[in-house]
Amino acid sequence: MATKRALVVGGAGALGRSFLARFNSHKYQTISLDVVESPLASRSFITNTSNWHDIPALSTIGPVNTVVCTAGGWVGGGVDDSSIFASCDQMWSSCVQPAVVSCHLASRLMQAPGLVVLTGAQAALHPTPGMIAYGLAKSATHQLVKSVAASSSLPAGSKIVGILPITIDTPTNRKYMPHSDFSKWTPPEEFSDAVLKWMENLSQVPNGALIEFRTVDGVTETITHV
Repeated sequence: MATKRALVVGGAGALGRSFLARFNSHKYQTISLDVVESPLASRSFITNTSNWHDIPALSTIGPVNTVVCTAGGWVGGGVDDSSIFASCDQMWSSCVQPAVVSCHLASRLMQAPGLVVLTGAQAALHPTPGMIAYGLAKSATHQLVKSVAASSSLPAGSKIVGILPITIDTPTNRKYMPHSDFSKWTPPEEFSDAVLKWMENLSQVPNGALIEFRTVDGVTETITHV
């Protein structure tokens, strides 16, 4: 059987590293595309932080079985904030552009049947008055999932889904929110383990689904929004 290959866009971040580690443990050849090198990847490509569409030549990446986008960021502020325009630019660059890049690469490189996974946000299912730019970016990501699912851009039999965290249990989040209830935070491995299961049987997930990960008392369940 040919070696499976996984591309993680945002492979240097905490969530991206979790995906790479899990794919590695399942004998995938892993590729990272990020603004810095990822030592966990079999191959690591570096792109320009302000120009995500400055991607490497497709032939140098090669065919893949799955594309996972974990790149992103967060910024708060309402529409009355003096930095709202800069915040929107920042979120577009860090969240939306890599999601679009991931879908474009999947349309060109993914072998059928494959799976594309974009990282949205549970918060963006509802109004986000205290974080307008973030809500806009993640809502755009959700819309991208639905639009690609409704298109013929991906290889036959392939699917695209969105994973919707509430709060991911990462060292950075613990640093800036030290008094939070960590039992409600979702470990990164919950997302990567779920995607690996979906890859084994794509019929488990509806095409275009937004899948919320909700953790209570350290136990994570998924809620599928179609």
